[in-house]
Amino acid sequence: MERACSFFQTTGGYEWNVRSVLEAFRVNGVKRELFIPRPSSLNLLRALSIMDIRYRFYRFLFYGKGDVNLGGMVEDLLLCSKHSCVLLEGSGSYPTGLLMNRNALETVLDVCAERGHIVWLNLMNMGLNEGSVSDDGEVVSLCVKKGLNCVVSLDLGGTFGLGGNGFGCVFGLNNEWKEQIGESEGILRQCIGRLLQDPVLRGQWS
Repeated sequence: MERACSFFQTTGGYEWNVRSVLEAFRVNGVKRELFIPRPSSLNLLRALSIMDIRYRFYRFLFYGKGDVNLGGMVEDLLLCSKHSCVLLEGSGSYPTGLLMNRNALETVLDVCAERGHIVWLNLMNMGLNEGSVSDDGEVVSLCVKKGLNCVVSLDLGGTFGLGGNGFGCVFGLNNEWKEQIGESEGILRQCIGRLLQDPVLRGQWS
C-alpha cells in the first residue's frame, strides 16, 4: 500500500475524514477553489464554516425530479477554474442517497481530467449501495486510470456494522501510480487490511 499512496491516515469516520481533508487543504495553502455538490451534508457545511474555508456549489440534485442533474454538473464543472478541487460523493450521495451510474461517473471524471481538477472522493457505507465493495469503489480505479490526482476519504462504520463507532481513513493517490494500482477491490482491500492492523480499530470490529 505504501507504493500506491502518497499518504495514508486512519480516522474516526466521516466527520474526522472531512476535517482531515479540509485541514490539509487549508494548511497547505492550496490556491484552488473548492467545489461541493448541492445539496451537501450539514456536517460538511458546518466544518467548512468553522474552518473558514471558502467554497462554491455545483449542481448535483435535479430538484423536482429527484434524480442526478448530470447536465448541470458537467456545465458547472466545465466553468470551474482549472485545477480546482471537486468533491464527489463516490458511493452514494449524502444526504440525497442518489448514486451516479458508470456512464455518469465516466462523464464527470472526463470533465475533471480535462480541467485538471483534483478529485476528493468521499466514500461512505462501502458495499451497501451496489451490494459489493468492489462495485461501490469502482470510482477509485476510474480516477487513477484517467490520470486524475485524488484524495479518498473512506468511511467503513456502516460497512462493518459498527454503528456509532467511527472507522475510516484518508489517503491520496496520484497519476504516477497508474501502472501499480489494480482494480478498485484490490485498492480497498489493502486499505481495510491496513486499518485492521490498528489494534483499537480491530478490537472495535471484532
